[in-house]
Amino acid sequence: RMGGRGRAVARDAPSRVPEICIVALVTVFIAWTLRETHAPEALALVGLGAASIAADVLLAWAPAPGARPGVDASATLSVLVLPWTFAARTAGGLTSRDKFTLWTLLVAGAVGLARDATPRRVLADASRPVVVATVALFSSAAASLRLVENRERSSMHVHAALAACVLVHALPAVALASRLPRLFPNILSRAESALAAQAAVLAVGDAFAAAVAQHVTTTKRIDWLPTHFLDKKNDAQLLVLFATLTACALFAAAPPPANVLVKQTHAKRGPAATRQKQSPEMKNAQQDRWPRVFTRFFPDGGDTRVFVSSLFIVVTCAWFVVGVNGGDAFTKTLRKMLLNDRNATRNTLALWTSAFLGTSLLNLLTRNATVSVTTHRKKFHVLAAVLFAPPLVFCRFGTNAERKNKNNPFVSKETLAVAYASAFFIFAACEVIRTRRVVLFRVPVGAKLDLAFNMFLDHRDRGGTNLVLCHVSLLLAVAAPLWALGFTQDFGAAFDFEGTGITTPTPDTTKYSPFQNIPDTSQHTPVQVLGPLAGVVTIGLGDTFASVVGTRWGRNAFCRGSKKTREGAFAFFLATALSSYAAWRVTFRATDDFPAPPPKTPVLPIAVASLGSAWLESATEQMDNAFVPLAFLALMGSAGRVFPTS
Repeated sequence: RMGGRGRAVARDAPSRVPEICIVALVTVFIAWTLRETHAPEALALVGLGAASIAADVLLAWAPAPGARPGVDASATLSVLVLPWTFAARTAGGLTSRDKFTLWTLLVAGAVGLARDATPRRVLADASRPVVVATVALFSSAAASLRLVENRERSSMHVHAALAACVLVHALPAVALASRLPRLFPNILSRAESALAAQAAVLAVGDAFAAAVAQHVTTTKRIDWLPTHFLDKKNDAQLLVLFATLTACALFAAAPPPANVLVKQTHAKRGPAATRQKQSPEMKNAQQDRWPRVFTRFFPDGGDTRVFVSSLFIVVTCAWFVVGVNGGDAFTKTLRKMLLNDRNATRNTLALWTSAFLGTSLLNLLTRNATVSVTTHRKKFHVLAAVLFAPPLVFCRFGTNAERKNKNNPFVSKETLAVAYASAFFIFAACEVIRTRRVVLFRVPVGAKLDLAFNMFLDHRDRGGTNLVLCHVSLLLAVAAPLWALGFTQDFGAAFDFEGTGITTPTPDTTKYSPFQNIPDTSQHTPVQVLGPLAGVVTIGLGDTFASVVGTRWGRNAFCRGSKKTREGAFAFFLATALSSYAAWRVTFRATDDFPAPPPKTPVLPIAVASLGSAWLESATEQMDNAFVPLAFLALMGSAGRVFPTS
C-alpha cells in the first residue's frame, strides 16, 4: 500500500523532463560556443552538466535537512547556473577572471556532487570523505593546469598554489551550501542555498583580491597569484562589495525560525527535563546552528548569531577602511552623484519617488479589495521595471565627462550598481529589525514592519521570526546580472571593463569627422547592452505578463502536474523578446548626440535568450527570481557569439 501511494504521489508531481531538457540544452549550447577557443573548459562544463543531470534522473541527491519543502529538486540548476554565467558573460571569450571563477565553480560542483549525489548503494558513508577529497584534489589539479599562464616558467609550487587558491574558494562554498538550510529551515531550497553560498564566497574572494591589488603592485609579480587578483577595483565595485558583504552579515544575525526554537524550562527542573521536551528535529537544528566554538560562549542560538554577525561586520569594515581605502571611494562616489552628475541624480530620484508614491497609493486603494497575494507581488515586479529600466536603457555615451553629464538623463550604471547594493543592505537591516522585534524610542518598529509584510505573504513565507525573502530575491534578480557583467561600460574609450574582459576598440575618428571620438557601435554586443537588463525584462515584465495571462486565459498545463500554462509561457516569451528589442532600439536611437548608425538589432540572440528563459521559468517551481535572469544573461552572451550583430 505504501509503495502504491508513493507511485501515485510521483505521478501527480510536476514532470521533471522539461527542466532537465532545458538545462541540458543550455549547457551544451554554451559549451559549443567555447569549443574552438576554450575546449577544456567546454568539456569540463559538459561533464559537470552530464553528472548533475544523471544524479537528477536517478534521484541520487541526498536529502537536504532543513531545505524548503516542495522545491528540493532543481539541484542541477544550482550546480550549473553560475558556470553558465561566467562562461558566457564575455563576448570575445574567457578572460583570466572568467577562467578562474569558472574553474572554481566547476570544482565546487564536482565536490558537491561527490558528497551529496553519490548513491548510498554505490558508496558507503565511511568511504565518502575519501572520495570527496580525491575529487577535490584531482579537479583542482586540472584547474591549476589551465590557469597557469606562463607554462615555461611554471613550477610545481606554482601549480600547487593555484590549486590551493581554487580549493580555498570552492570548499567553503560547498560547506556553506549544506549549512544554510539548517541555519534557516524551511526558508531556502537546496538550489537557492548553493547559489547564495557560491555568490558569497566569490564576493569574499573579490574583497581579498581588492586588498591584494591595493598593496601589491605589478612590479612585484607573484607567479602563483591569479592575474585578476592584481587588477584594482574601481570605487563603485568597492562600495558594492562592502554593502553586499555587510548585508550578508546582517542576515546572519536573524534569529532562528520559530519552529526550531527550543523553549528552556525553569532552571530548577534541570537540563534533563529540558532534553526530554526537545524533539529530535529540534536537537539537530540546535546542534547544527553554529560550530561548537561559539556555543561555548553563547549557549543561546540567537546570541551566537549576533556574535558571528558582529564579528563579520567588524572585519568587513576594517577591510573597507584600512585594506582598500574605502573612505576615499565613498567620498568620490558621493561627490560624483551630488556635484558632477547632479542633474542625472535629481531626475532619477524624481522617477523613483513618483514610482514609489504611485505604488503606495495603489496599495491603499486595493487594501480592502479581494486581491490575491500574487497580484500584490506582481505590482512590485512592475515597480522594479519602472525603477531600473530607464537608467539602463536611456544611457547616453560620450567620450568625456562633460558629454556624459550633459546627455545622461539618469544615473550611470556604476551608480545604479551601488544603489542596488545599498538597497540590499537596507533590506537586510529591515529583516533583522523585523525578525528580532526591535523597539526604537518605545516604538515597536519590528512589529509594525511585520504587520506591513502580512499582505504580501503566501504559503512560502510565514513572517514572524522567519526571514521573508520575496522582496530580497526580486532585488537580486535585477541586480545580479549587472553585478556579474561589470558596470563600468564606457562605450567611448578603449579599455578593459573592470573584471569583465569586454574591450571597446579605439574609434575610427576619420569615419565621423564632424564628431570626433564617436565609437563604432557595430562593436557593441548583445550581452553588453541587454545583459544588465536581464532581471528587468524576465522578472519585471516577462514573469508579470506570464502570471496575468496564465491566470486569466491559461487552459493547457505546460507539463504534467505543473500549475503553469503554455499560454503563460508564450506570454513570457513575447514580453521578454519585445521588451529586449525595444531596449536595444532605444539605447541606440539616432540623435545628434550619437550620429553613428545603430548596429543591427540582434534578433536571433534575443529570440534564443527569451525562448530559453521562458522554458526554464515554466519548467521550474518557485525558482524563477534566482535563476531565470542569469540563464537569460548566459544565453544572450552565448547566442551573441554565434549570431554576431555585424
